[in-house]
Amino acid sequence: MRNVFLVLAITYLAGCASNQLGDVAHISSVDDTRSSSALKISARFSPYYCSDYFAYLDFSIENPTSKWQIISDLELGFPYQSNDLFDVVTGERLALWREGEGHRQKLQRHNDGVTSLAVAGVGLGLMAVDNEAAQVAGAALYAGNAVSELGSDIASDINRVETAVPVFANYLVGRDIEVPPGMTRKFWLVLSAQEQAPLMASIGGVFDDNEGVQQVFKMPLEGWENCQWQGERKAFLRSRLERKSMKQQIHDTGIERNNLRLKMAALINKENELQQAKLSQQVQN
Repeated sequence: MRNVFLVLAITYLAGCASNQLGDVAHISSVDDTRSSSALKISARFSPYYCSDYFAYLDFSIENPTSKWQIISDLELGFPYQSNDLFDVVTGERLALWREGEGHRQKLQRHNDGVTSLAVAGVGLGLMAVDNEAAQVAGAALYAGNAVSELGSDIASDINRVETAVPVFANYLVGRDIEVPPGMTRKFWLVLSAQEQAPLMASIGGVFDDNEGVQQVFKMPLEGWENCQWQGERKAFLRSRLERKSMKQQIHDTGIERNNLRLKMAALINKENELQQAKLSQQVQN
């Protein structure tokens, strides 16, 4: 019975699948006299396919209207007006990325499987020891590993439901996008960036709608803090913040020392004034 409740708890905590992958983009028409697009666009970093030098983004485009909606001439925009520092991977390079990513995933699954097997083996070994404390620890280790695998399987299933099959027909750029009435389509995108590119936690762009009216959109990206691709930029930003904090601390310490000196000087002057007043009074007497 306890195992049943554990499975139910893990399933509940893993969450439900959703059409929206994060906060919905704010969309506005470039022409103030025309209405903004009704499309609901959201996106997030993939927790599975981000690597040191590539970011994999999942996109969801929902059409809540009764008409077919078309997105054409889509152009992406990146944070801090740094479009020249980010690249959308396309063409032959995208095919080469898929090949390399496939090898990386196989290697990672193999290593994760070996680690999982080793943990489970240690748990079983402890359960066989003639010691109650060790048996309890072994059972917890073995059960914890099983729960972890169960949670991972559920998360993978949710990810498959929420995201696009990574085929070229679902790639975000390179062709017009049509979304049927009342339905949602999923897309994917691979990015690379130069080392000096800023930390990326949002994305935007422009596109033409059904009537050829240009629409501007921008949205935060879910999962940016977990994307391995952001690692070097996060480390760089962290070091910058630490250095800034240290400089501020030194600055603050310097101010405190100066203030202390001023206070001491004021006290000394006050003491001198009191002594001079006493001497003057003695002389007068």
